[in-house]
Amino acid sequence: MKLNGASLEPGHIYDDSQSTLIKAYKDLLYHWKILAQISKQNIDNGLKPVSIITIIKYYFWYVVFKGK
Repeated sequence: MKLNGASLEPGHIYDDSQSTLIKAYKDLLYHWKILAQISKQNIDNGLKPVSIITIIKYYFWYVVFKGK
């Protein structure tokens, strides 16, 4: 089973019957490689990356207001 989303990890790496530690690391590296390729394509197509300041602002907004 794999979980969808860029911020999530391939879920199968936690299943001992399907993965060894070395295989889990290989799968994570492959996952990150694909994400890097997608990011590069997005930038090449004119999409501007979100600034770190914007990420921090949204993070603190979420922490303060998540329960309201």
